[in-house]
Amino acid sequence: MDLVIQGIGHAQNIGYEQIKHRFSHPERGIWIDHYAGYNQHGEIIFISLAHDQKEIFGIIKNITKHLTYGIEGNYKKSNLNTILTDSTGNRIGTFEGKIRDSFLIANAFHLQSAQIIHCKQVSRYTQETPDCPVQLYYSEYSSSDNSRLLTLRRFEDGSFSGLLVDLADSSASWVHGSISFGNPNPGTIFVCHFNSIVKKKGEIQFKNDSTLALSIAEPKTKLLFYRSKKFPFKCRTETHLSLQGNSRFPWPEDKSFRKSIQEEVKRWNDKIYEHGIKSMALYQTYNLEFVPIWWTDQIVSGSIRMDDPVDSKWREIPWHYSFRQNQTFTLDDIFDKDSDYRTRISQNIQRIKQNMLEGTNGPLHEFIVGDPFENWSITPLGFSFQSNWHPIYGEFRILIQYKTMLDQIKKNGPLKKMI
Repeated sequence: MDLVIQGIGHAQNIGYEQIKHRFSHPERGIWIDHYAGYNQHGEIIFISLAHDQKEIFGIIKNITKHLTYGIEGNYKKSNLNTILTDSTGNRIGTFEGKIRDSFLIANAFHLQSAQIIHCKQVSRYTQETPDCPVQLYYSEYSSSDNSRLLTLRRFEDGSFSGLLVDLADSSASWVHGSISFGNPNPGTIFVCHFNSIVKKKGEIQFKNDSTLALSIAEPKTKLLFYRSKKFPFKCRTETHLSLQGNSRFPWPEDKSFRKSIQEEVKRWNDKIYEHGIKSMALYQTYNLEFVPIWWTDQIVSGSIRMDDPVDSKWREIPWHYSFRQNQTFTLDDIFDKDSDYRTRISQNIQRIKQNMLEGTNGPLHEFIVGDPFENWSITPLGFSFQSNWHPIYGEFRILIQYKTMLDQIKKNGPLKKMI
């Protein structure tokens, strides 16, 4: 499944020779390191950095777009504050970043654009694309008394989304926000209670790799969470004619799970390839993201967000996997065959919508009334039904608790031993 980039090893050797000759006295000793990773667009980046403890020179290669830039400046251990040059040595911007524990995180500013680059140190002769950037993962946190659960899916640009569940009072909220990786300062978080249109603002702070603090303004709440789970992602970039597909997907040890993921990614990439042949489309990029919402020993529940190459629309579809049954599942697999569960779900959604919108009118009212809330997921408390994304209002979620549907849920289905 790992993507192999042919020729990177050769590019590294060329980079070394180019950098070496930038120093006045290379014979006195040059230290050189190589890094491979991605920018926020999913493009493959390779960086060679060399220094003599006084000056630093480097080369940035965008493997995906076949672009090359230069780096030069004064050497500072673990910190980069250099200028960015074009292939002829003319200054075109700045390159700033930090190196910590074999990871390089940097911003390349060029004219009005910026790249957020995340790389990991690699062997001089490596040919494999590295794993996803270190900050891209799914994680789960619990409060010290295990009464609250927080799940987060983090993205490359520093944004995140997930669930905040209070098991004691059987309530849940959808959270989203943004904080740069490694930033010790608090970031902004928005909390929207299920079955409500009210959104509250708060702060989130990652104390260390396993502890975070969450505060909500109204009512004033401060919580400390400890991480109990963390699953990495794999990144893959494929080129189909002149079209490019970038995919991000979770990658645990389970082989059956991996196979299901591979099948989903392959179907999507095949669709891009077929679109390229039929439409003769040129130089377009499509993205696919797996977004786990809740991950247990029994199931993974979430969605796939992707660009559809056929109609150029962004789509989000449910995606759920049962480890006990070693297969994906749908709502039909959860409920008894002869049950009219769809009617009951629809009635519940309409009832909750009315309660959510009581005393409101205008565009928000029209959006929620008209949205089908079709995308669904499994939570610790019940079924979550999600609205489409609105550019102004964002998204909303409706929770239908399991106890209202127990008489129609299969006893030996995907939710066995969970409810």
